[in-house]
Amino acid sequence: MIYWLHRAGRRVAAVLPLDFSYGLASAGAWAAYWLWPVGRRNAVTNLRQILGPAAARQAGPLARRSFRNYGKYLIDMLRQSDRQLKEVERTLVVHGREHLDAGRADGRGLVLVGGHLGNFDIGGALIERLGYPAYIITETLHPPRWNALVQETRRECGTRVIDAAASARELLGVLRRNEVLGILVDRPTHQDGSGVPVQFFGAWTRVPAGPATLALRTGAAWSQPASSVPAAIMRCTSAHRSASSARAICRRTFRASPSR
Repeated sequence: MIYWLHRAGRRVAAVLPLDFSYGLASAGAWAAYWLWPVGRRNAVTNLRQILGPAAARQAGPLARRSFRNYGKYLIDMLRQSDRQLKEVERTLVVHGREHLDAGRADGRGLVLVGGHLGNFDIGGALIERLGYPAYIITETLHPPRWNALVQETRRECGTRVIDAAASARELLGVLRRNEVLGILVDRPTHQDGSGVPVQFFGAWTRVPAGPATLALRTGAAWSQPASSVPAAIMRCTSAHRSASSARAICRRTFRASPSR
């Protein structure tokens, strides 16, 4: 079902004006917020943890805004194409490009860690279009033909993707060729007990250790760009310390714009 909905959505989104599509997405997000109690409760609880007791009353409005922003992201995903990226490039201002250059200066590659903040699909495509050889690790979606549709769309936009189940040898090869490897690291792993334990907004969780492990094995630099936090190039000295640093940057980013 989701495969056919995605295909149909792409056709519709391609012909509708963007503002009208965003309006439909906002209406759908409003309905989802009120008709999906589990999702609503989780969003409000997480935002209360981020905001703290003094600002807890803002959690409900911010959760609704977060749902609305995600609806708009879905529209962007459906509209994703070479034409859309050219439109973005005409108005986009890129800050911190010097960090990408510095990260690759010693020839050992760059691990670019990020999270599900904003339109990460466009971000991955634009890195490649800026002239940096980059691969993005992507989650395998189900069913398989939906996964094939999404990954093929990304490739058509210039994004080189590597499946999350790829071998360590393939990932290490990217860094040894002095290329950029992009990884989203905000998926918690506490349920299966894997990853590295870190403290996040006063609570303990576990996050993937993969990016730090790759950087340790290859000597690659790593960086975590964010629109509201200055990026920096860092060297990995331990998986726990690197994961904690990444969480700290995520924490500042979420606090600056919690509805993203």
